[in-house]
Amino acid sequence: MKVDDDANIDKVVSDIQEVGLMKPIVAAEVKKRIADQFTVFAILIGGIGSLTVLTSLLHLFSRFYTLTWERQAEWGLYLAFGATGRDIGLVIVGEAAVVSLTGSIIGLLLGSGLYKGSLTLLEAYQSFPFVHPSWGFLASIAIGIIIVFTGLGALAAWLPAYQGSRIDPSTVMTRGEFD
Repeated sequence: MKVDDDANIDKVVSDIQEVGLMKPIVAAEVKKRIADQFTVFAILIGGIGSLTVLTSLLHLFSRFYTLTWERQAEWGLYLAFGATGRDIGLVIVGEAAVVSLTGSIIGLLLGSGLYKGSLTLLEAYQSFPFVHPSWGFLASIAIGIIIVFTGLGALAAWLPAYQGSRIDPSTVMTRGEFD
């Protein structure tokens, strides 16, 4: 139903509801409900993404923490041959950075495929109009993701690197790896 611009919409809605045989649909209410649903959906997806990131960082930290104990003999040998604690720390953090970098790149490739597929699906069903971001924006987001996640991966390996760099080579050689 179309009404004049100067009409009292609340009065029109209440008059229609009094008839009792129909329920008016107000476009502004529908739009607000849809916007609220998208907000809830975005919060849920953001929360799931955040939990995934935290779980990945915890896994990376725990893996490199156990790696400190699994490779004590190797690092003790490096230290015995003249490597410094800083060299051992750089090896551990470097390995974590490579793992994080590789994971970031693979994740971006899979995510971009999912992005393209979902846009194709949305366009096929003409679900809603979508303005594609520029390639520059997407490239800056991708580079930012790679830098942030590689840095977080290296940060997650900092404590294991610190502990691995403080291994006494003579102790590891005399007592064994897992004593």
